[in-house]
Amino acid sequence: MIKKFLRLSPLLVAFGAGIALAQAPAFSTIDVDEDGVLSIAEFQTALPVVAVTDANGDGMLNQNEVEASIPSVTFADHGFQGGSGLVGEAEYDHIIEVLLEGADS
Repeated sequence: MIKKFLRLSPLLVAFGAGIALAQAPAFSTIDVDEDGVLSIAEFQTALPVVAVTDANGDGMLNQNEVEASIPSVTFADHGFQGGSGLVGEAEYDHIIEVLLEGADS
């Protein structure tokens, strides 16, 4: 099992000041190889403080790995395929949305 540690950049700091993920990098900016899904490295660029485990060792980020690493994020309950589906733009947007909701509470 490969564990990658990612740090949440200034996007998630200063919750008390009301600064959250409003300026999270757009998916198109972090999907550098333009394959439509995120690798662990690409995700690390966007959210550099979240610990994510690459459970299957393929270097790609899937929905199970996100759910295991960020318990507040669920996919199947929100109309996504769930399971081992890779993280594309819609899933990335969902992750950001959930993190924003957590920052507001």
